[in-house]
Amino acid sequence: MIRLPRMTLQAIESSLTVKIFVICFVSIHVPLLAVVAHLLSGGELSGMRVLLVVLFSTLAGTAGCLFALWRITRPLRQLSHSIDRYRTEGAPLAVKVKTRDEIGTVAQAVCSLVSELDMSLKTLEHQANTDPLTGLANRRFILARGEQAFSGAAVTGEPLSLLLFDLDHFKGINDAYGHEMGDHALTAAAQAIRSNLRPDDLAGRIGGEEFCVLLPNTSLSQAQAIAERLRICLERICLAPLPAGRITASFGLAEAHDQFGRFQEFMAATDMALYRAKQHGRNRIHCAPSRMMS
Repeated sequence: MIRLPRMTLQAIESSLTVKIFVICFVSIHVPLLAVVAHLLSGGELSGMRVLLVVLFSTLAGTAGCLFALWRITRPLRQLSHSIDRYRTEGAPLAVKVKTRDEIGTVAQAVCSLVSELDMSLKTLEHQANTDPLTGLANRRFILARGEQAFSGAAVTGEPLSLLLFDLDHFKGINDAYGHEMGDHALTAAAQAIRSNLRPDDLAGRIGGEEFCVLLPNTSLSQAQAIAERLRICLERICLAPLPAGRITASFGLAEAHDQFGRFQEFMAATDMALYRAKQHGRNRIHCAPSRMMS
């Protein structure tokens, strides 16, 4: 006798079918229960009075049935709204489901699946945009972000600088010490790059030993100071068994201006400045002219 109500309540909480059955059963019998209650309370047995009792109790039962069904299906509406927000805005699912019936199970399963899918997509996006060895951006991502930054700077008029640099005589490291040491040199250079950049700067590895740094809202003189700081930091890397000062880099630097019609032209001018730095002895910075001669 004591366990029956508790077991019945648990059955109602854990089963959508039982919930709907109870709601419909109670709603259907509300008029009958109302008439019985009316008679037991000493109410008149006239046809009009009974008709009014049946009418109002039917409306009340119908309203209660609709409200109860609206309450038990609310998690589905919340889930649908959250999925729409996730698809349009990328907002995470925020559905708090307390019910333990089939609706609660489905809502929790969908939330879990969408969260796992979101994590997988973010992981794949990170892998698609990242160089696996250095952890910096890869060439594809640098080019895409460079196009966006170049177009934005053309509209706003804010300065934009680009830095390209190669590790000097990198092939000699691979030949003399092996490719594993070459990989260590690249990762050490990547760490030096990260430690010398500002939050809005974007660094990437765009070739074997070639790196690129996108410097938004940065003039040529500011970018040159950043490049010099980075050049010194690379020169000071200690990576045994490489001799001190073995890791150096040659830098090409340019600032965007209206003569460049596309980001590729801007990058080509920076690459030419890098070539000049190599011609003049390496481990140095060469800046492209502020206005290239046509």
